[in-house]
Amino acid sequence: MNIIARSIIKSIAERKFRTCLIIFSILIATALFFSSITISNSLTHVYTQKLENAQGNADIIIKSVDNTDPFFSANKAENLSKSTSYNIGEIQSPAIYITESNNINWFNLHGLEEGELEKLNPITFVDKQNNQLFEGNKIIVSQGVADKFKLSIGDAIVLEVNGKKQSFNIYGISNPMGYFMDESQFYSAIVPKGLLSQIYQTNGLVNYVNIKLADVTDKPAAITELSAMYKDQMVKDPVSPEDIKSQTSVLSTALMVMVVVVTFMSIFIIYTCFKVLTIERLPMVGTFRSIGATKKVIHLLLIAESLFYGVIGAVLGSALGVVILNYITSMTTPGYIEQSPIMSQFSPVHIVASSLFAILLCLGSSLMPILKTSKAPLKEVILNLTELKDLGKRKKFIIGLVFIALIVIFAPMVTGQLSVVVIGVSVILAGVALTLVIPFLTELAAVILEKPYALIFGNIGSLALRNIRGNSNMMNTISLIAIGITSIMFVNTASNSVLTATTNLYSESSTFDIKMTAAGADQQLVNNIQKVDGVKDVYANYEAKNVKVIDKNGDILAIDSVDSNRHLDFWKVDVVGDAKEQLKSLDNERNILLAVQVKERLGVKDGDTITLAFPKGDKEYKVQGNFNTLMYTGNYALISEKYMKEDLGTTMYSNMYIKTNQNPSTVAKKMERQFFSDRPQIITVKDWQQENVKSNEQIFSILKGFAFLSMLIGIVGVFNNLVINLIQRRRSLAMLRSIGMSKAQTAKMIFIESLTLGLIGGVFGCLGGYLLIWLLPYIYKALYIPPVYIFYPFSQVWLYFLASACIAIVASISPMIKSSKLNIINVIKYE
Repeated sequence: MNIIARSIIKSIAERKFRTCLIIFSILIATALFFSSITISNSLTHVYTQKLENAQGNADIIIKSVDNTDPFFSANKAENLSKSTSYNIGEIQSPAIYITESNNINWFNLHGLEEGELEKLNPITFVDKQNNQLFEGNKIIVSQGVADKFKLSIGDAIVLEVNGKKQSFNIYGISNPMGYFMDESQFYSAIVPKGLLSQIYQTNGLVNYVNIKLADVTDKPAAITELSAMYKDQMVKDPVSPEDIKSQTSVLSTALMVMVVVVTFMSIFIIYTCFKVLTIERLPMVGTFRSIGATKKVIHLLLIAESLFYGVIGAVLGSALGVVILNYITSMTTPGYIEQSPIMSQFSPVHIVASSLFAILLCLGSSLMPILKTSKAPLKEVILNLTELKDLGKRKKFIIGLVFIALIVIFAPMVTGQLSVVVIGVSVILAGVALTLVIPFLTELAAVILEKPYALIFGNIGSLALRNIRGNSNMMNTISLIAIGITSIMFVNTASNSVLTATTNLYSESSTFDIKMTAAGADQQLVNNIQKVDGVKDVYANYEAKNVKVIDKNGDILAIDSVDSNRHLDFWKVDVVGDAKEQLKSLDNERNILLAVQVKERLGVKDGDTITLAFPKGDKEYKVQGNFNTLMYTGNYALISEKYMKEDLGTTMYSNMYIKTNQNPSTVAKKMERQFFSDRPQIITVKDWQQENVKSNEQIFSILKGFAFLSMLIGIVGVFNNLVINLIQRRRSLAMLRSIGMSKAQTAKMIFIESLTLGLIGGVFGCLGGYLLIWLLPYIYKALYIPPVYIFYPFSQVWLYFLASACIAIVASISPMIKSSKLNIINVIKYE
């Protein structure tokens, strides 16, 4: 057994390219698998940890929802039955800093005592006043603020707070952490709580409470108990798990689709490598079996070799997976979070799962060639007369057609939670069906093309086509090219369709020019906006975020209020029937219009009742109908303004939509200056669109990168298959040379074969791409993604043909060179 093992190790060392190819295929597939199973947890962890750091480490916050009377007592929270680590009342206040050049800069002031800051959200100082108490008119700012406004310890800075100018002295300059982590929209500063209490005359009241529980598992019960105590305030988790989950789930699902594609390619490559490996070792296997080695021993050694590749691929793949995970996390993390070190989140369980995936991938792909070799009689093995038989082309073709028929029949039929499984299976079946129909259709194409090839290329062309027919390595080469083209075509079409839809989202669904939010946005502010030069009309509404659907164990990301008389003047609603009548019906009672995706996800129909958790208590709403929208990726709903005001318990508007009769950017700048005391956030529709497109481009650029990576695996596999094909055909090539075929004719034949493989692979790749593109609407539906118009890439087909032909031609260079160096006598003698 030691002799056999040493011979196998020697073969591994001699066949460096093949060894590297197998390990590379396993490595890439494992890395993508690792990334796909960890990205959701990793992004959730990063967002949660960094956002908690930016907001404080409290488990529960209580804040005012009424800007007219925002202050309340923090003492009631002391009566909470659950044990707490701290209960810190805070005063938060906006402030304005106007520079000498009249530039307006927004600050968010946190009124805390220094001891409370250490508990809630500790910071480290770049510099601070030593031997001084944090009291009076002291202020802590970030290093970014100090650098921008050229401030040092002890310097004075004048801020406008509550309509009055207040001078502060710089007590400390903090590193960019905690409250100072995100200063992309406004600056933060920390001042003594007593000073803000004096400015606002709160008499010990606060407008924000931070509570840290001794046991975080008590959070749901504590939120319920505190909500009953603070009926006029909002009690919530500072970081919404539902919001973060909705942002990460799409990316992890998309990555898993790419894992399926890469796994298919890896299986092909490993299978073909082990197929030729077992064929090459037939003489060795025959020799060892003739001197007493059993089939079991040969099996174990070949399986051990497969395990060797799997273990190496698992180790390297997991390491690369961590690198890819860090890259994706960095790419999809907001800029202000990137300022601090990003730690990806994974556990030993993920590494074990990825390692098992790598080992099973290698074993599963190599087992068939290993077992088939051992079934041959000893005489055939010794004389190298065995062939690895395969299922007939016609049977494969029929099975492939059956799979395609199942996809076409069941994908449109199934709805609800089962649709995810059906669509997932359909994507896998599409790849399997493509590989099954290729051999029969390729042989059919070879028969059709034989006469045209004879006219164009002469006898060499006919011979090249005959070589393709029945050659399993060439069929695998076509399959690899086809799957690579299919994956790139599919990802490009999906990304282009979504990017086009998001680019046109606001221009096609809205008729306003500017969106504005502001603190204390009451009716008086709306009236004042209406008077601004360049403003044509204003529409304001209320919005509730992350509303729990209690009886369905789900949530709605955003619910907007509707003024049935004005909403359609600013928004287009794609609803069945008369949109105006549908919106008016919302006023009759607590009715709700759900986006199609929400309706399907919750599993409700028209007339059903759902219970929504609002600040003023749980409210029952009747499902009136549904509408199509891309807003909030379809996790969206509409209710009447009248009931929204009651259930939110607020008179302050969430959003204001403005039509202009001048340049929107010019009007936006006017409004920023005129209403600076209201801390407005103003954005034009054009800029809003660009932000949305940019966020989607990041995700799709990652997917495109992985699609091209899968294509790279396919290209390497094509190179491998053509070299393997040359090795298996050495005898036939030598015989052709011996009866007069020149080196140039041999090279020409290999070139024609490769060109044909590339073109046929391109044809099947495009057909496979169109099949998956046809599935796209059902994939979107299964993932609760709003439907978008699918742009079929008919005009780009020639590019895919050209790419596949170029890949095959370049891959044929090495076999052509090696064929010219064949020693005819040695090859025939060996055979």
